[in-house]
Amino acid sequence: MKYVADFETTSSSQYEIDGHTRVWAVAVMDIESEKLELLSNNIDDFFAWAFTDNRQHKTKEVYFHNLKFDGPFIIHWLFKNGFKHSKERKLKEKEFSTLISNTGIWYNITICYKRFKTRANFVKIFDSLKKLPMSEERIAKSFNLEVQKGSIDYEKYRPVGYELNDDEKEYIISDVKIMAQALKIQFGQGLTKMTIGSDAMDNFKERLGNKNYKYLFPVLDNTIDSDLRLSYKGGWTYLKPEYAGKVIKNVLSYDVNSLYPSVMKSPHVLPIGDPIYFKGKYKEDKVYPLYIQYIRCRFEIKKDHLPTIQLKNNWLFKSTEYLTSSGHEVVNLALTSIDLKLFLDHYNVYELEYLEGFKFMGITGIFDEYIDYWYEIKNNTKDGERELAKLMLNNLYGKFGTNPRFIPYIPTFVDGEVKYVAGDEEIRDAVYVPMASFITAYARNKTIRTAQKLYKHFVYADTDSLKLINITHEEVCKIIDVDNEKLGAWAYEGMSELGKFLKPKTYILSTGGKLNIKVAGLSKEGRDNITFENFKLGYQSSDASFKAKKVRGGVILEKRIFTIK
Repeated sequence: MKYVADFETTSSSQYEIDGHTRVWAVAVMDIESEKLELLSNNIDDFFAWAFTDNRQHKTKEVYFHNLKFDGPFIIHWLFKNGFKHSKERKLKEKEFSTLISNTGIWYNITICYKRFKTRANFVKIFDSLKKLPMSEERIAKSFNLEVQKGSIDYEKYRPVGYELNDDEKEYIISDVKIMAQALKIQFGQGLTKMTIGSDAMDNFKERLGNKNYKYLFPVLDNTIDSDLRLSYKGGWTYLKPEYAGKVIKNVLSYDVNSLYPSVMKSPHVLPIGDPIYFKGKYKEDKVYPLYIQYIRCRFEIKKDHLPTIQLKNNWLFKSTEYLTSSGHEVVNLALTSIDLKLFLDHYNVYELEYLEGFKFMGITGIFDEYIDYWYEIKNNTKDGERELAKLMLNNLYGKFGTNPRFIPYIPTFVDGEVKYVAGDEEIRDAVYVPMASFITAYARNKTIRTAQKLYKHFVYADTDSLKLINITHEEVCKIIDVDNEKLGAWAYEGMSELGKFLKPKTYILSTGGKLNIKVAGLSKEGRDNITFENFKLGYQSSDASFKAKKVRGGVILEKRIFTIK
């Protein structure tokens, strides 16, 4: 019994008048039948529907899109109506449990509303954003659904008892219908886990076989996992300093066709099995060809080379900056063998000391069947099936890097308000972080080495993309592998007449007179006001960003002045 639900809640301006926030509209739709189960102006009606006597004792599973926003309204109602939070696995009647991380990630809420001697009735609430990590508007468009995201006046004052007008009814019904149709397609492909990452891992295990999986990816000791995790790093995003803030002409754009899936395939050698510890410098070992090396050194970038190193948890250096030098500081680095080779190729290294490391057996082709299957679907289908294939391709590697250390946030009810306190750290079995470390290392290696080949023309890179100038597309094709279909090749995205890059993930392109603006955290309204002239560090917009703020009754979206810093 699976459903989609949506709340519409009062605005920040109404909160300033009322002193609390609340739900003014709620809709629930059955995913399978697309039957509208509930349309109301009161959150009480949602729980009356959710707790309707279920004689078959089947758990109702309800999906909200962005549970981090809707969840606080649910928890406030539960506390207010006599429910108690429990950390126990077995819930008593009128108890609920939560899975919320101390980093603010909401996974689920489980409610026991009726318990009998041998059975109980539950409602389990999940976050569909973990299944389809994109906006409802983008889901409707990418799945090519007939129903599309609408709009209403969010700032309108709606008093208690406010009756929904036809436009508001149509708006919230469209929201639940979009999610019901998209989730129906997803569930129809057997992708029924709590997150898309879990769906990907489950599908991979099914192909490989659980017995083979356990043999190839043993559960590592958590101390070893913590040591190996130091080598797990993200994508390479870099702006060549000489282009920062300048308007440049004729910018060529290239994107890798499925970067991470491409480096998971043959002939890339990937780690398996229990690691072997070694002291000092790694020595060639044909049985254990891959390794993670811990070193101490100083370094200076070589002439006309791109930087590859960031230093985290070191107050002397900005953690987001790729360094051209460590100055006079001798620093510690944890590098996969792929990253180490890249590091030595790009930097002059001084006072180098090889401390210790772990070496691994290697394997090729382990992901080939999985990647080939989903890449075939991606290339030969459209709409929802294609979008799901992309998600399955891009969400497997990260599951290997799941951190086994988890600190839950526990909701409490104090003086009529919900507060969240950190619980005791929970340590679970690690997945297999060296796999995530090597996949991301191969991906960075591909992007950085390609950018280095085109050093004189390179402007900007973001994980799987490059921006180039002062070169023709035909000349690029002679230097790198360009193909708009082939897995792992560089797809040509076209030329922009003008471009302006301020910093990583903050740039503007003009293509055929149409502006493409990339600024993390900037709302659509804020983007609408940007021009090439005002696009600079220090740019401010009062309509540019919203920030969720916990208040009495739930959450409000508060408008903030957005500044490009």
